[in-house]
Amino acid sequence: MATEYDVKFLAAAKAILDKFGIAATLKTKTAGGYDPTTGEVTSTENSVSVSKMSPPLRFQNHEIDNSLVLSTDVKFIVSGDVGNLSNVDEVSVNGVNYILAQANPIYSGTEIAIWILQCRRGAPDTISVV
Repeated sequence: MATEYDVKFLAAAKAILDKFGIAATLKTKTAGGYDPTTGEVTSTENSVSVSKMSPPLRFQNHEIDNSLVLSTDVKFIVSGDVGNLSNVDEVSVNGVNYILAQANPIYSGTEIAIWILQCRRGAPDTISVV
């Protein structure tokens, strides 16, 4: 059951992102079956448009360890009402594609108020993910 803080913080997060946020597309790839005649693995891609999320934000120097967090990583803040983002594979903003390295839910009580997405630029097969 949602607490008083859940209602207040989710509304505050939505208001800030509605005012200052940008549009983005979140993509999820689901592995399909193996085709023995062609030797290929099929997959399907689902995408969800998010009307408002933060622009890409840089990590602060003390957060960068060049292992889990690289100096080129960025983070995005997304309102908690968009649903579960832990299965998202890619984030596309203004024509730039990012690979999701980590999705961190921030709770305001019992509900997720915001998601902080740690993302890396590049193609999925050229980078390692946390």
